[in-house]
Amino acid sequence: MDAASSAASPPGKSCCTRYGIHAVTGIRFDSRVKHENDRGKNLISFLSLVSCLSPLTTNPPLFLTFNKKLQRTMKKILVPTDFSDHAAYAFEVAVSIARKSGAALHLFHVIAVPDYPEITDIIAYRTLGNVNVLEEIENKLAQTAQCEECSDIEVTWSVDFDSPSDKISRKAADEHFDLIVIGSHGKQGINRILLGSTTEKVIQHASCLVLTIKEPLSYFSPSNIVFGSNFYGEIAAGFSVLQDFASFYDATLHLLKVNTRSHFETSRYSRQLMEDFAEEQKLGNYTINIYNDDSEEEGILHYARDIQADLICVPTHGRTGLSHLIGGSIAESVSEHAYRPVLTYKIKPVKIEYGVIGPFRK
Repeated sequence: MDAASSAASPPGKSCCTRYGIHAVTGIRFDSRVKHENDRGKNLISFLSLVSCLSPLTTNPPLFLTFNKKLQRTMKKILVPTDFSDHAAYAFEVAVSIARKSGAALHLFHVIAVPDYPEITDIIAYRTLGNVNVLEEIENKLAQTAQCEECSDIEVTWSVDFDSPSDKISRKAADEHFDLIVIGSHGKQGINRILLGSTTEKVIQHASCLVLTIKEPLSYFSPSNIVFGSNFYGEIAAGFSVLQDFASFYDATLHLLKVNTRSHFETSRYSRQLMEDFAEEQKLGNYTINIYNDDSEEEGILHYARDIQADLICVPTHGRTGLSHLIGGSIAESVSEHAYRPVLTYKIKPVKIEYGVIGPFRK
């Protein structure tokens, strides 16, 4: 460090080749250069076609003034963005959660690199308004991170390439994020069946909580949370993360069992399951509810509408491949069709022995 930079550094701060502190604003910058080797040839070819040959760098501002008084379990929040309105809705909710919890926010944009770039891909990137697409994306992320609403929280950002859903899930796992807040406009009909949506795939693969936002919210503070489940043994294993989230907002948990023609249980039996579950999890602020409908997904959505719930929570096994195509996923279906925020968490697939599955607990 030279004399000038040493003199410019605020008291107690130091600068090095990796990090620096801005002398006037006090903002801490990460000067690391990110190199992406995956699918390198396709990436170089694609970026050459759109005249984006500048190096990929990340210079996220790290604001040092966030609320340190709240000692919560929510420490790191990942916010994927494609700069759409729905992504903006998700970012607003993430900012609200971060402000309440003191968590750090990380904005993440993934440029989907096609295996064989077509002219439509090139035109799509040209519409960003600048020949240098990468620079334009970095500017958008930096502007979002430095917005007035983020002045009291820590916000960083990065850019990556490849499949958005894979990169988002992998980043959340590798960097130990506690929550992903993601916007969803979804796909419908044959496109959803064949391709799925990025949000749906993130729900399948993410190991942490995933909060899906589809509509703008003036204020995010859920006081009534619907938890739809069969309340069998495997549900209890990951329930603590939801319990922490509910306690975070002092919310009432409405335990919900949906009876259908194909999956019917007597009210007495279902109620006993739910009471045992509540006792096992040491729940305090909760209600027990049994609802009849044509399907579990419709039952959860209709009940949430009936009580005007603020948030729906559904566990997911994260089925993929043929099992997902045949059996589907209640969590993903609910997140696609609900207009309310939906919180999902991953549970381990149940191990079936002797062809029997039921509410067995160790």
